[in-house]
Amino acid sequence: MTPKAKSAINNVLQDGLNSSSNVSFSKLICGDVCGHFKTLYSRINKVLAAAGPFEALFCVGDFFGESGDEFDKICEDPSTIPIVTYVLCPATPTALRFITDLNGCELCPSIKYLGQQGTYTTISGLRIVYVSVSPSVEADSDTWVTEFPSLEADPSFSGVDLLLTCQWPTYIVPPNDPLSSKVADQTSLCVAHIAKSVTPRYHFVATNGVFYERKPYRNHRVLQEKEKLVTRFIALAKYLYALKVKPVDKMSQIELCAQPPDVTDNPYFDNLDRTAVPKPKESSGTVLQEVQTEQYFYATGKKRVANDDGGRKRADWKLKKYGDPHPTENTPKVHDACWFCLGNPQVAKHLLVTIATHAYLALPRGPLVKGHVLILTVGHHQSWLTCPETVQADIEAYKKSLRAMFKEEGKVMVTFERNYKTHHYQLQVVPVPFAVAGEVKKAFLEMSESLPNSPCKLEPLPRSSSISDFCKPGIPYFYVELPTGEKLFNKIERNRVSSSDVNFGRAVLASEAILNCPERVNWRECTESEEAETQLAAEMRTKFAAFDFA
Repeated sequence: MTPKAKSAINNVLQDGLNSSSNVSFSKLICGDVCGHFKTLYSRINKVLAAAGPFEALFCVGDFFGESGDEFDKICEDPSTIPIVTYVLCPATPTALRFITDLNGCELCPSIKYLGQQGTYTTISGLRIVYVSVSPSVEADSDTWVTEFPSLEADPSFSGVDLLLTCQWPTYIVPPNDPLSSKVADQTSLCVAHIAKSVTPRYHFVATNGVFYERKPYRNHRVLQEKEKLVTRFIALAKYLYALKVKPVDKMSQIELCAQPPDVTDNPYFDNLDRTAVPKPKESSGTVLQEVQTEQYFYATGKKRVANDDGGRKRADWKLKKYGDPHPTENTPKVHDACWFCLGNPQVAKHLLVTIATHAYLALPRGPLVKGHVLILTVGHHQSWLTCPETVQADIEAYKKSLRAMFKEEGKVMVTFERNYKTHHYQLQVVPVPFAVAGEVKKAFLEMSESLPNSPCKLEPLPRSSSISDFCKPGIPYFYVELPTGEKLFNKIERNRVSSSDVNFGRAVLASEAILNCPERVNWRECTESEEAETQLAAEMRTKFAAFDFA
């Protein structure tokens, strides 16, 4: 490698290489980008010129920075992105401006958000586990334990190549190291459990703004277990790492389990054994709750994986929680930061109208007209495309009931879904007079083309088709169902999302040809007092009761 390459790359790791190195694959891994994308890709270009090619770039930690303005600019010209980039970052308010699906999505051409947790197997066969733990769940992490029954019972499991986490694991820094006290408040017990169980060859973290490379540690108990691979822990800060590594599955057992001279004991074994919550005995009557979550997880032994483009494979991750001896519900933990998750204590419950098993009805803040309602999902689903069939069935049932209610009032309804700048499914349902039903299609088509901040040019969908025939999860879109049963739809170009008006649907329906209430386009300008909203919700509950299927 040339001196120029060495100065551009802060460190080069080589492990398990044959002299030919024809089965080793190069990755670049970066810490906190903090929105400095021009600087990042300028450095990447220098590295590629001096030491490329590299298969991909993985960015861990604060990716967007405080404003995210520079990301808008770089997305306007994707040709400036020289390498496929995968992002693992906390779901901050800035990040949620660009992330359309917390399960993973394309941010712009060549830049992909991995999601909050999961597995990723590259085309070359590298096995990667990634996770970003929610601080709200970390607060009560001492009530959680993790089990990896499939990993422990599978003799063929030999670890993963990379573990990427935004948070540092608890216990990773030796207590006699001065750094231990500096990062103690920012460590995660959740991540410690995960690191112990998936036995990664490399564990990369970010978010503390500290560069730290720990001596490798072993993943077996000396004289008690067979030798296993060692783990190298690296805290990136803003450093750029070049990693040339042979996949676990392509290494011999001797190569994989080689123990370097400076290897240390596993930092988790004794510490996690002391903090683990005892499993309840079957005879105690304790109920075991199994839930889907974004936090602790294990990969089931079943070989049910879905292939995504780029070689991606998502495993079926689950969590087991030993909770209260008398739990009342087997419900998943929710996204505490989401305004629309019913489990969020800050949800505006005075606006609720009715709740079904998988969906619920609520009034919006600042409704366009009386009768304007929202259909939302009880669980956290980002869009119609990510809703399971059972959830979609409840949504359709609400639509059918509302349609019948409005018909008795001599009205028809328009529904639209704005799948951009939002991370929880919400369907706007707006009643309009029967007399203007025929004007709605024309208004949406014309204004989607003429308004400067329209998200896209809407196109009619065939009656027998659905959104899923034209769009994949993670892609932003706008969708309308007309009173006539016709549908309008289009995907939104990534470089257009940031400039798209979130009030586009309201603007169309508030236009002179439909409801003629332009003063109510922006909901913030027509909100009522909580007392008035409570009264409106009560009136809607009374009116809807005769049609409620829930």
